[in-house]
Amino acid sequence: MEEVQSKTIENINLDGLSQQDNLSMKRFLDLDPSQYESVIYYKSDDAMSASEFVLVKFKDRSQQEPFKETIEKRVKNQKGIFEGYAPQQAELLKNAIIDIHGNYGLYAVKKDANTMNDQFKKVLSEGE
Repeated sequence: MEEVQSKTIENINLDGLSQQDNLSMKRFLDLDPSQYESVIYYKSDDAMSASEFVLVKFKDRSQQEPFKETIEKRVKNQKGIFEGYAPQQAELLKNAIIDIHGNYGLYAVKKDANTMNDQFKKVLSEGE
């Protein structure tokens, strides 16, 4: 997981994002970190920003679909919040990345989310 995390966020600007604790994962994402082998969650320090990302290692593949559904619900809810007053943030959410690759899942709402996703896929394909 450490290698996947470091390669996924390599050369990614994390200014203004803070790693969140387990309580925040439950509160904001409706995810229970204890259900996964490993999970990290970074969220913007600015309440007016939708930027956040999650990297998760599943215990088994049966967790893929529930994770995806939970994150899709998060994106939908966030879009509803930001569409009224922060169009740039709503646009970021429209381009949110949700990618499941093997035992790993990535969710990213950032300007450079596509770069993160490319690096995520690359590190995982190297390990196969």
